[in-house]
Amino acid sequence: MKSILFIATCVISIPATLTAGNAAVGYTQHPIYANCYRGPFSAMIWDRPQGTFVQDLVDFGYDHANANAIANMICSDANLVGNPERLKAALLREMDKNPPARQRAP
Repeated sequence: MKSILFIATCVISIPATLTAGNAAVGYTQHPIYANCYRGPFSAMIWDRPQGTFVQDLVDFGYDHANANAIANMICSDANLVGNPERLKAALLREMDKNPPARQRAP
């Protein structure tokens, strides 16, 4: 019998205008799609970011290592599964804590 893999993704467009402390940081508008692979299990076993999530963070200005670290942290948080608003808030909070070193030109 063939097994079927279900890909559960949480795709959220997050406007990339953030504030750092009390001063506004002028990032360009760039949507970030938080896209996580859930896998066929209900337990947190295979949860990891899809390449588009990491690439959106890189396009926003993060280097690959930091983009991958942020995306992995977001996708592996069991409290964010099935809750898009909490996922969005966690991603924005993490991006505010660790802003990109550079902003890539389009």
